[in-house]
Amino acid sequence: MIKWPNKGRRNRQKTFGGFFRTELSFRKNTAKQGKFFLRENQKSIMDGGAGKALNMLFLRIILLIVALGPLITWPLPLRAGQVPDHLPAYRVDAGMELIRFNWSEYLDDDFELLTETGWLVGMSYDLESTAERLGWRHGAGLFFGRVDYDGHTWSLIPVNTDVWYVGAQGYMDATFNFRPASGWTLQPFAGLGGKTWLRMLDDTRTADGVPVKGLEEWWWSVHGRVGAGAHYRFSHKMSVFAEAGMKLPLHAQNNAYVNGRDAPVRILQYQARSPFAMCGLRYRAMLMKLTYESQRFDRSDAVASGSYILYQPRSKEDTFCLRASWAIDF
Repeated sequence: MIKWPNKGRRNRQKTFGGFFRTELSFRKNTAKQGKFFLRENQKSIMDGGAGKALNMLFLRIILLIVALGPLITWPLPLRAGQVPDHLPAYRVDAGMELIRFNWSEYLDDDFELLTETGWLVGMSYDLESTAERLGWRHGAGLFFGRVDYDGHTWSLIPVNTDVWYVGAQGYMDATFNFRPASGWTLQPFAGLGGKTWLRMLDDTRTADGVPVKGLEEWWWSVHGRVGAGAHYRFSHKMSVFAEAGMKLPLHAQNNAYVNGRDAPVRILQYQARSPFAMCGLRYRAMLMKLTYESQRFDRSDAVASGSYILYQPRSKEDTFCLRASWAIDF
């Protein structure tokens, strides 16, 4: 979140909700009147570093598996009676998740204001009806953890701290199940999803020892979901599956507690289309799944709060999740 003086007030000592208690330097750039005078951070910790490289590697692995999965499994021979003649009416699975998390924010000129990276843990479940041509599925999960913040204060002073995340998410889809060949199920789907999370930034200090006050933000979003998947059963014991889709923006909001818990500042977020993908393997009742989820937000409108104006910069979230769960058919 960005904050600058309202009504021409400048250089005022202020405890900013995100990140610092110091003097705000507000200058006019001759090329961009009324905006921050930016200085490039010469040692941006995550800019082009190992964190982004790791995220891109995970994403490429997922997309490669989704794309090549059918080609890999198609030539495998099937013996008579190996694949069951009918699918179970319902499937439920529940398990634990290890999540690689990345959150970044950018100013209008693409300057990277901050990056948050780290590991979260979670638990989730899915329930699916697949026996009929028209089916349904839904799922929900919880997640929490602490990640590293590497970025800047609102006056563009470099700072590091920790960020705590606690949240929940869920979805509900209608599915269309087609079985073009023995063992195969193709599954286009459409539905709704949602996510809510609390983002809590710890107090810290700058390199010069200036105190920096933390901030709490409560986010929630609702989106549409469209996509398609494929499921292949080798036998009664083993199957593989993959899917990919797109989140379609509906509504998102950020309640920022800049002036204390009793007076949150509500900032409406402009969502953008965001991709997701998943692949996995099931053997007997054990299920392993690798997922990629993303969220994209454009720059919000400015909101007045007392003598200051706030807005949420362009932001993006990318998560890669490894999930181990126990599945039951009935």
